[in-house]
Amino acid sequence: MVQNLLLYVTVWVIMFAMFWLGGRLIGLKRPVSGPTGRAWRDAEDAFDRARRRHQRHHLAAALRRQSHRLDLPTLQEATTLGLGGSRNPGELEIPICDIVGAVDGAAGKFDRDFLPTDERSRWRFQEIVIALREGETPPPIEVYRLHGRYYVSDGHHRVAASRALGEKSIAAYVTEIFG
Repeated sequence: MVQNLLLYVTVWVIMFAMFWLGGRLIGLKRPVSGPTGRAWRDAEDAFDRARRRHQRHHLAAALRRQSHRLDLPTLQEATTLGLGGSRNPGELEIPICDIVGAVDGAAGKFDRDFLPTDERSRWRFQEIVIALREGETPPPIEVYRLHGRYYVSDGHHRVAASRALGEKSIAAYVTEIFG
């Protein structure tokens, strides 16, 4: 009787552990996720979620043999023009979903969804998340606009942190490229 009970409990514990681990691997949220009230811990969680999301995208792309499709597009790939154009005198609010790449590729720190590709961005990302959660307004990013799409020249981490927090728009200085 006791052996059957122990076997029964062991099987349930193993099944629960497998489901929990499987859920964590595919990115399901913890039952008690969300803001903890501790700014640094919340920022760490935001970075870790973004990294796991990138890792899932990378795994899926590798299985499809299309890892190159995760690379952050650059403005040089989009056009052969120089970076000349007219700059709007003031800052504008631009939709984050229209930011599609970077002028320089961001040195491989982010993928095409502005998810961090490795740990190099952790500290700056978390610092920006804390500032945004505390209601601070970050300085405007600098972007180039080509055919209605934006390429970041300064502010990659601000874009990544804003996307991770679900922001819809961001302040930017926009230089229009005609082509």
